[in-house]
Amino acid sequence: MKSNIYTRALIAILLSSTIWLFSCEKTEKNVPPLITSEVSALFKTYTVFDTNSYWVYQNMQNQLTDSISITDFYTERRFHSPINQNPGFYYNAYEILFQSGEIGLIRGEVTGGYSTDFKDSLPENYRIYFDNGRYFSILTPQYPLGEEQLLGINEGNYTNEAFHSTYELNGNTFTNVFQVRVKDYQQAPDTVLMRFFMAKNVGLIRYFRQSENRTDDWVLSRWDAKPVPENPKKNPVHKNRVSF
Repeated sequence: MKSNIYTRALIAILLSSTIWLFSCEKTEKNVPPLITSEVSALFKTYTVFDTNSYWVYQNMQNQLTDSISITDFYTERRFHSPINQNPGFYYNAYEILFQSGEIGLIRGEVTGGYSTDFKDSLPENYRIYFDNGRYFSILTPQYPLGEEQLLGINEGNYTNEAFHSTYELNGNTFTNVFQVRVKDYQQAPDTVLMRFFMAKNVGLIRYFRQSENRTDDWVLSRWDAKPVPENPKKNPVHKNRVSF
């Protein structure tokens, strides 16, 4: 009698395990794979250039000159898990190392973003870092023109002000130019107003910065913006970094 009870119990356990395994397998098969958001070729024409690319600027306020050059760059694959939203997604990023003087630019970060229409929406973001510890997103085309985005005390307020099909500057004609405004409130009441002009195939062509005591207007005079190679090197330290 006990033998029959044990036998029935064993059969029930095996049957339950089989159903559970089948259910898990079926569920996993029904879950779509996580997407990987690439940085589009179009966005890279504004933000990512090869090593030894350089840009020379003149400050229209005092006639000083300064240059920015790329000393190195690499790619990373990261993971983003939006709050209260599943699943997350992988995205590719470019880390760019700069060398400059008076302007103080030291690093750039280009990140892919999620969108159901990657062709037209340009969901990527370009953030730059200065040697004083400040950093700002200076190109996020997906936001509507004229709509101010409150990015917080660290990055201030961001607005896509205009898009110019052609833009005349310092005797040069640039095409497909984004005009962006950033307001930095961190040192309030001394609010800092910045404008960034980003041109296709060239990058940053103008950087305007105005505070209570100082105004700078860096205008591009000459440059050599080399296209990024198709297979750039990967970051040897950080792999599959998680972003929150």
